[in-house]
Amino acid sequence: MLTITFAFVVATALFFLFDRTRWMGVVGVFVLLIINPLFFTGLFLLLGVAFYFIFSRSNKHEPTKSFPRRD
Repeated sequence: MLTITFAFVVATALFFLFDRTRWMGVVGVFVLLIINPLFFTGLFLLLGVAFYFIFSRSNKHEPTKSFPRRD
């Protein structure tokens, strides 16, 4: 069961890489949440927090560009 679940997680992650298969990724997330709700909810929350700190927070440290002066 663990091997099948791991393969399903990998397949779901691959589905999210392409626009045409993104809907299958959403269905995969739903099925994973049905299989083991507590584990996968915690896992998705941790991945979301990691994604926030890696990608969203790195852009906030750049200085903001001011508007050009109007003459």
